[in-house]
Amino acid sequence: MNIKKGKLIFWIAAAVILQSTVFAWDKVNHANITRAAFEQLTRKEQRMFGSAADSMIEHYSLNPDYHRAAVRQKNQARIDFYEPYVALPLLQNIKQWHKNDDDNSEVCFYITTKLMHHAVLNLQKGEPLEAAKYLGSLAHFIEDNACPVHVLPDKTIAQLLISPDYPQPMDIHRAVDRAVFTVNISGYEPQLLGKNLVETSEAIFFRFKDNRINARAQIVPLVQSMFTKDEAGVTKYGAVAAEPAARLFADILHTVCTLTEEGR
Repeated sequence: MNIKKGKLIFWIAAAVILQSTVFAWDKVNHANITRAAFEQLTRKEQRMFGSAADSMIEHYSLNPDYHRAAVRQKNQARIDFYEPYVALPLLQNIKQWHKNDDDNSEVCFYITTKLMHHAVLNLQKGEPLEAAKYLGSLAHFIEDNACPVHVLPDKTIAQLLISPDYPQPMDIHRAVDRAVFTVNISGYEPQLLGKNLVETSEAIFFRFKDNRINARAQIVPLVQSMFTKDEAGVTKYGAVAAEPAARLFADILHTVCTLTEEGR
């Protein structure tokens, strides 16, 4: 089997897994958020990733979802592939990739520090594809925790947001997951989050918490827009929730690139 054919089979299999996977954002939105962040980097920073950037955006930003589906389906080959980037040694619950408390600083600090550490090391070694795998997982973590249905318990969502006037039952979680919107942070200039990984992770946590609060504020108008079939409202409130995550991930990428250069 040649390399190109092997890669094609791998991604076809991954796509089959995803058909039965529930996302925080739809796979298209995960890619769009990650792409919007990457596009804010300088050309020099983008060149550090080369062709690995496309894999990070289109595929590795879904690492935790791929891993979860592989575990559920008992697909050991897929589990082995994704496990280094998802099943981190000190992470007690894999669900913490997708849902957290606002004040869960320990999980946020651990995930961000661990993944950025590996990303910097691999970029310094000239292995951007491996760095992209770790950063893809980090993108997913940041993005899931800026998704309106992942910042409130499902029971709370069901109690507060089911409209008695709505003509048929709606799976709100799935509906929000599949909402389609544009992520536009064009012109944003990524900021350096810290001079080292510890400072960077501390800065990320406060932004992470703000993003969750912001996403929570969008869930009522977003779901109301769905009830009334207001596509403009769905687009608007989905973007309002997601764009802070894109800006934060742009800052993370910029900081990783800066720390990589400083450590050479």
